[in-house]
Amino acid sequence: MRVLILLNKPYSSDAIKDFIAPSQADLMILNPKDTALFDHLKHDALDHSFNMLLYHKHQLIKMYQGIVPVEMLQFDISHLKD
Repeated sequence: MRVLILLNKPYSSDAIKDFIAPSQADLMILNPKDTALFDHLKHDALDHSFNMLLYHKHQLIKMYQGIVPVEMLQFDISHLKD
């Protein structure tokens, strides 16, 4: 499964690595402080279908396929650190 996550505020590279490490999914993280990833998405978005996962407090609340509005994808990983 390929998952796109748009973070709602900038995170350090280490925090993102810690979040991604245990995952079995192919994660693409869009970090607001790394605009190169946004540029990559603009060119890549039409060529790939993403599975969009929305979490709230560790619970999966919705899944979307395809391109969805950015406001539906805001994701805060700060509460996921143990």
